Amino acid sequence: MKIPILSLVLALSLGFPGWLFKSYGQNREQCRHAGQKIAALEEEKSSLEEQLNKHYPNTQNPDARSILEKQEEYLKRQILKQDQNLDALQRFLQESEYQLRLLKTKEQELKDLLEKKKKEAASIIHAPQSIAGATITIEYKLEGEDNVFEKTLKSGEYWIDKGDYIPQRNTALISFEYSEQFNAQKARNWIITSASSFKELMNNDKKHLAAITFTGRRGNTYTGIIEGYMVTNIGQEIGLRLARITITLPQ
Repeated sequence: MKIPILSLVLALSLGFPGWLFKSYGQNREQCRHAGQKIAALEEEKSSLEEQLNKHYPNTQNPDARSILEKQEEYLKRQILKQDQNLDALQRFLQESEYQLRLLKTKEQELKDLLEKKKKEAASIIHAPQSIAGATITIEYKLEGEDNVFEKTLKSGEYWIDKGDYIPQRNTALISFEYSEQFNAQKARNWIITSASSFKELMNNDKKHLAAITFTGRRGNTYTGIIEGYMVTNIGQEIGLRLARITITLPQ
């Protein structure tokens, strides 16, 4: 047998018996450490087996099988419960998505409505805040006729009391009077009102204001529909139904 060079050197330096004794001591110490490690591993293995047997008993044992079956049934119930929870969550998610789509639809409808209102507001003809000095043309119909007649009154040819013109947005309430010659001896007053006769006008203390809805404007000229009558105390028992009105403001 060949002896390694290092071993030979040790043998020569310590003498063969000394080298052999030292090698034996080192090997014994290593074996002791190895034995301790093996023992520790065996102990750990035993502990693990004990824990394993505790949690998972021998399936050959009827009691162990019963425990496993119960655990399996419990796990199945837990899995079923989780599936049910998942289904409920998915239904909730679907309902939330549906509600979100509805909200988006409503939001779009509101935006469209707002845009429509803006366009309507932009197209509204707002009533003039004052008609002082204006020229007024009224169109009216005779009872039982379809023909439309008109009367144009310049500033100073009619009079209007304070509070008898009330503008509001694209509408206004109005009442005014003008006079015309009835015959050589008499003049008669015409009153623009909501009352259908002079008698009705006189029998009620409240003001009867005709209603204007403005529908057009060109420069300082406003046009609209007027609901009301022209009534007088002479020669006309029933009032003349008003149709349209044009108001031209002074420049």
